[in-house]
Amino acid sequence: MILSDIQFALGNLVAAHDSELARRATRLTTLCRLFLECYGDGPISLMRAPARMGLLGEHIDYVSYLPTASLTFASHERDALMLYRRSNEPVVHCVSSSASYEPEMFSILGADIPEFEGDVETEWLGFLAALGTPKPNWKNYLMSSVAFARGQFGRQILSGFDLALDSNIPPGGGASSSSALVVLGGAGTRFGAMIGGFLYTLLDQRLGALSGSSRVQDLPDVLRVPLSEPLFLLGTLFILLVFFVPGGIASLPARLRGMRPRREPLPEEAAV
Repeated sequence: MILSDIQFALGNLVAAHDSELARRATRLTTLCRLFLECYGDGPISLMRAPARMGLLGEHIDYVSYLPTASLTFASHERDALMLYRRSNEPVVHCVSSSASYEPEMFSILGADIPEFEGDVETEWLGFLAALGTPKPNWKNYLMSSVAFARGQFGRQILSGFDLALDSNIPPGGGASSSSALVVLGGAGTRFGAMIGGFLYTLLDQRLGALSGSSRVQDLPDVLRVPLSEPLFLLGTLFILLVFFVPGGIASLPARLRGMRPRREPLPEEAAV
């Protein structure tokens, strides 16, 4: 997407009698203007991370990411939006629409991050312990996701990115504004999250169409009622994904490879 094209489309958007659409268009227009002022026109990408609503378990920042440790739902009204563009330099530039947070920058090569080779969790926690507690700064959340990506993917992470952030998640309100920022920082570094965004949008549209179809309306009440609620179906799919694919969609190729039976070497191969 080209930034100026998005601005033109937003400027010609007609949101008559739809206050929610008008509100979102105004918010995105403001974010586009901020990005343009800081980084100029050109191709950009948009990411969204919703606020967390905890239903079971501790805050997601403080527990291991196991299916039994936390059960959360995403907010529909509260979220963080990030416009970003890949940079030709190993530097991340970040700016927020909030006047409370100054523009920041950091090098992705700034810390001596070892590549993870064994137990990722142990090696990551060891690195954090050796690093110590940094001074409070909103860019720390972005730095953490970039550092983890570099430890996980090593030399594949060579370029930084420019980003502009807008969030309506109340800081300190228990809705994981910090987690949303970490998620967006990781997404800007690794583009695999775009798969999840595509599938979410597709399911959101298709389930909405399914809920209003005549095939569903003709079903018995015990089936018709839940199938008529697209958000219920989407939430159920997310819960199943957390329980059965805790590593996310991006982990499926590695999980499938691990399920393949290993071929035992033939006697003559073992002798060699």
